[in-house]
Amino acid sequence: MVSGLEEAWRAPVPGAGLWHDLDDARGDGLWPAPDMISAVSAHAVTTYDAATGAVRSTVPLDGSVCAASRDVNDDGIGVVALGPLEDCRTLVAVDTTAGRVRWQVRLDDEVVLNDVSAGARVVAVTGVRGAWRFRVDDGAALPAMVGGEAASNGRFVVVTPERGGAAESYDVYDQDSGEQLWSLPAEASTAVEVIVSSEPLVVTAYEWGDDGTYLRDLSGDRPRRVGRRINAGYPHLTQYVALDGGGAAAVQYGASPVVETWTADRPLEPASFVLDPEEIVVDQHAGRLITLTPATGRVAGDTSVVRAVDPTDPADPWVLGTAPADRSSVLLATRTAAVVDDLLVVPLDEELVAVELPDEAPATSEVLAGEGLTDGELTPAEGGDLCPAIRPATLEALGFALPDHEVAADCDLRQVRGVDVSLEVDSWAVRPSWEDQLTATEAAGDEFAEIVAGGGAYDLPDLQPVDDLGDQAAVGARGEALVVRVANVLVVVQRIGGLPGLDPATERALLLQVGRDLADELERRRRATSSTTGRGR
Repeated sequence: MVSGLEEAWRAPVPGAGLWHDLDDARGDGLWPAPDMISAVSAHAVTTYDAATGAVRSTVPLDGSVCAASRDVNDDGIGVVALGPLEDCRTLVAVDTTAGRVRWQVRLDDEVVLNDVSAGARVVAVTGVRGAWRFRVDDGAALPAMVGGEAASNGRFVVVTPERGGAAESYDVYDQDSGEQLWSLPAEASTAVEVIVSSEPLVVTAYEWGDDGTYLRDLSGDRPRRVGRRINAGYPHLTQYVALDGGGAAAVQYGASPVVETWTADRPLEPASFVLDPEEIVVDQHAGRLITLTPATGRVAGDTSVVRAVDPTDPADPWVLGTAPADRSSVLLATRTAAVVDDLLVVPLDEELVAVELPDEAPATSEVLAGEGLTDGELTPAEGGDLCPAIRPATLEALGFALPDHEVAADCDLRQVRGVDVSLEVDSWAVRPSWEDQLTATEAAGDEFAEIVAGGGAYDLPDLQPVDDLGDQAAVGARGEALVVRVANVLVVVQRIGGLPGLDPATERALLLQVGRDLADELERRRRATSSTTGRGR
């Protein structure tokens, strides 16, 4: 049983609760700072004492928030933008230390907003046509960088001017001084999106031919693509945080349990690991990533399980306890939280709740040992991120021409250039059902039967049993969908649309080959688990 974390305080958020945008680049409504935390609601910014939750100030805003900076600067200055999203161009600098509006200005140009950031001396507003800069002290306009997509993070501004062909580039500026620091060549139709780390400088960007978005390291002589392919859906990233004072970083891909980490060492070589399904990185504390997962099983009520993941050794995170959760935010995967001092602050309906983070806690393996996984069963993380196991030959036969046969981090394979092909792969490990007294494998068998019968969250065509594929499998007559069970892990593969030039029998055979590739990978993981924990077969 996972116990609840000790509550330090709770306090109301004025208005209708915390403001939040699904695109995390436009802020998430919480501004942590030393000894205080500010909450951005639709029409106000309220600052609380971090230790007690007492309100230090409430700053009313003359309009509705449409964007907010991800953080405040070292002087406690945060920035919000007001207006409807299609006309989001009234900027307000809020001094959270003094509890007042420092200045308010309106952009002359229409802006399709990317982000707002507060540097030490300059605020930057970036969009699809460039970056606009304003002095932190008084809001005075400073020279802008226009002509292409831009991103900022308080320290750097990166612009990808639309010059066409070989003339395109990544232009990197100092946000405060406006000085161009360096420029790197870029492919045609390059568009920067978000700056995710400063040391080294890493952005997300799209280039012609990518068929998706990638992380790109801009700290060398040329841009270098790193990490996994990111699909076009939003948010592209669930979260990105700096670690160890900025010398390391972690990124969680959107709609994916995959986390990429790196340090400032050269050359940049990211390392990735897999969280549980629905687990989301929200912040960091003492060098560990703090994550939230919707509580299941014997954990009662609307709560999230809080874990601390060591990015250098992520295999067995600490289970810190549970924290209150707003069920609607859990279902929408928009969980917002922030760490300030030794507290985790989470929104709950129209309140903020602060819970204490312990200095140490039992490892996940100790908790799972008491939660009933048996020999041959896999943990949620071990059952996730299967799609890289689809063999290159299988992808080619399906019609994919992805760069280096890469599949996206969210296991949603979409190709829009050349042959239009789309394949969605979901996989998850089922836990024991304490209510029905079922092992994890037995519960997975029941869930498999429900899906094949047309129940659950999937709307699949009629499926027929398949022999010699996993422990159980069923496939559609035309290869539109496939369900496979290996022990307590379920895999659902859906093909959206037909495969050009192939008859139904070939389409079905190819989907079965995808299933075999994935089942082989699950068996490999079971053997690996057996050799390290004794849980495998």
